[in-house]
Amino acid sequence: MDGNESVAFSDRSGHVAQITHIGDVAFANSHIKWSPEDDPHHKGVYQMKELLGALGLRSAVILADCNDRPGGPVRRQVEQAGFTDLGRDIPTAYVDHAQVAIDLLAVRGVSAKLIPTKLKPINIPDAQCPSDHIPLVAELQL
Repeated sequence: MDGNESVAFSDRSGHVAQITHIGDVAFANSHIKWSPEDDPHHKGVYQMKELLGALGLRSAVILADCNDRPGGPVRRQVEQAGFTDLGRDIPTAYVDHAQVAIDLLAVRGVSAKLIPTKLKPINIPDAQCPSDHIPLVAELQL
């Protein structure tokens, strides 16, 4: 099934996920809302739950600023859904004077190999990387 769809999260935050279907694989992209890790109403957890629901059990790749560090509640949810977080501990942003791994490149049912970059979060944005996040890049075998 090829095509595209959008998921507008029900929390009315304005955050959305875009899902592109290529063959049997779904590619999802989103910016998940930040909440304190111990928040019992963690907006990011609810948004990721909605995204995972939209993906179902199919093979998928999730690319997201998940605003969550390795081992946090959003990432645990992704891993519990059978995804492998390829960029797990790689710093992708610079927050509060520290390099942090808050971006997600996760795969399920797809063979993937992370491709390292030489970019460092402390040096961005710059001419090579106009974003305030370092991209995570992988080679996929579909």
